[in-house]
Formats: sequence, C-alpha cells, structure tokens
Amino acid sequence: MYRSHELSKRLGTAKVGWVHWHNTQRLHGYLGDVPPVEFENAFYAVPNDRNLLVGIK
Repeated sequence: MYRSHELSKRLGTAKVGWVHWHNTQRLHGYLGDVPPVEFENAFYAVPNDRNLLVGIK
C-alpha cells in the first residue's frame, strides 16, 4: 500500500504529465485540429492589427 506522501507525489507527477499533454499534444477541434500551444504560437506570430478588433465586443 502507498503511503500518503508517496501517493501525493505520484498524483502530482501524473497531473503535470496530463497538463503537458493537454496543452502541447492533443488536437483541439475548435482550434482547427491543432494543439493549443501551436495555435497560440501562430496567433502571436501575426503582427498585431488593431483594425481586426473593430466590432468585437
């Protein structure tokens, strides 16, 4: 049986691994089937054009 601190450490490691996968490898349909980190990098690579924000509330 695991001791509570051992279990806590394993759960923490598992959560970190899942968050990394969730942000860097999974395909997100709403973002065009690309991982969120790839979408974010592409978004910030485009020069900021304030005209694109006209009409967005």
